[in-house]
Amino acid sequence: MGELENLQETWDRFADADPLWAVLTDPSRGERRWTVPDFLAAGEREIAAVLERLAVVGIPLRRERALDFGCGAGRLTSALGARFDRVCGVDISQNMLRVARETTAHRANCAFRLNATADLGQFPSGEFDFVYSSIVLQHMPSALALGYVAEFRRVLRDDGIGVFQIPDRHQKSLAAIPLLLVDRVRSGLAGRRRLDRSRPRPRGESHPEALPVLEMHGTPEDAVRRTVEAAGCSIVDRVLTNSTDSAFNGNLRYTHRAPRAGWVSKQYTIVRRMAA
Repeated sequence: MGELENLQETWDRFADADPLWAVLTDPSRGERRWTVPDFLAAGEREIAAVLERLAVVGIPLRRERALDFGCGAGRLTSALGARFDRVCGVDISQNMLRVARETTAHRANCAFRLNATADLGQFPSGEFDFVYSSIVLQHMPSALALGYVAEFRRVLRDDGIGVFQIPDRHQKSLAAIPLLLVDRVRSGLAGRRRLDRSRPRPRGESHPEALPVLEMHGTPEDAVRRTVEAAGCSIVDRVLTNSTDSAFNGNLRYTHRAPRAGWVSKQYTIVRRMAA
């Protein structure tokens, strides 16, 4: 099974188990204790903070078309829908998209698409004014994540803005942790064994008793910068976030000091410069 298929299977199963908690793994919200209003409110706070940050650093933003990459259950798509004329949420999980359509039913200007390829080829170049991705790229190998970052540039219009979050490294080790077992999975999955992806299995064989594994990967900042610059963009803002800290509550927290422990997570703002 390939990388994308693994990711798709994992997130389909998380969506079936407890989709809101799988997106925002607040320990106090397990066993389906996230309510849809609270879940969407967390997205409202995050997008409001991001747009405020753009205003503070003086980056103008056209608010016609936005892309929410890795939209999950629609938390950020809904918030973007309140601020842009049209919003498209894409995700690798069809099951997550089903939930997203339900949670954003009040947003007629939000649409959703499955994206199970290593690119954004279903969208033409220059399609969006704004591309946003939060707590998504960290769940895939660096090469795949950087490929999507390059695609963000392609689908942005000439004066478009991209904002994405990706961890740099783990403070205790520069090496990425390829598999991080989520130990608080609820809603029928607790107590099941870890899925051993190293063991080959016959085509079509499933592991209904296995616990999904949430991958976590770090991508060095210099690799991110090289990718952005090679795509003809510039990074105009970079902030540290504690989005993988144990106290994460769904809000981006802008800070210029390193998190106390865990992943050193960074958010980048890229601008696609107009041709001279």
